[in-house]
Amino acid sequence: EGSDEEEEAEEEKDIDDDDRQGEGCPQLLTMVEAAALDLMKNGKGEDGLPFAPDCPRNARAVADMIGDRPAKTALKLVQRVRACTSAALGADKRAKLKAFFVALLEYALGVMARSDGDLSVRGAALVHALRGPMVEMAVEHPDEAQAFFMERLQQMGKARLPTAAEFCCLKLITLLFPVTDFQHPVCTPAALLADNWAANIAKLGAGIEDLVSEGTMLWEILYQFCLPARRFCTSFFQLGMALLESCWASAGAGRAQCIDASVAIAALMAKALRELAEADAAAAAVVARSLVGPAA
Repeated sequence: EGSDEEEEAEEEKDIDDDDRQGEGCPQLLTMVEAAALDLMKNGKGEDGLPFAPDCPRNARAVADMIGDRPAKTALKLVQRVRACTSAALGADKRAKLKAFFVALLEYALGVMARSDGDLSVRGAALVHALRGPMVEMAVEHPDEAQAFFMERLQQMGKARLPTAAEFCCLKLITLLFPVTDFQHPVCTPAALLADNWAANIAKLGAGIEDLVSEGTMLWEILYQFCLPARRFCTSFFQLGMALLESCWASAGAGRAQCIDASVAIAALMAKALRELAEADAAAAAVVARSLVGPAA
């Protein structure tokens, strides 16, 4: 009994604030909330926040600017930089905005993946809050956006064991590019890569216990790549069932939060099946019978 208590104490030491944020449902800034923000007004806890911040030229400078500030404040800072460095002010300003956009992308990838290789709840919330300006900047600087991700996709294609950083890159692609474009130079290879990784992870079945957070993120990424475009993706359903099996096994071992996770996964699986049935009833029937039914 004493050893169990010591083990629990050691596990508690390893839990940080980011882990605690991930224990429940993290609060994400919605598009409505982001649009309602008064970007040029400092709110509670924002005393001294600069109204005309310098334009960061690299990811380190972006990280220094944002620091430990909450998502709403980070959004204000990014939009203030864009307003003060308007492309209409000349070629020099346009060059600064391009550099800032690339720096922001590098910062986003870095902040979503923790130094210990796990996913960062705070980082994901920050990137979610900044998705609006990043999408706008991707439209304004398409060549930079395409070059940034194509270079990384080439490197990721060589990875035998993908990490949280690679999954974060795929997630960012689903936020910034048109996933319904079947011949997109970034989305198409990214979707194929996600499909391959999902198929490999799904083969582990209930044995993916140590990869549940990464597997769940990859599964949601596949959903974004495939379902809006009405693409049929076998690995999406295979990975979904593997995640369910793992959650059921963990719930049976007394981990109550895995019950909520399994309910959410099952709901999204059902939604995906309904959407697939609308596009291709025969394919949906095969999935229900061959991929979902036996495992359930």
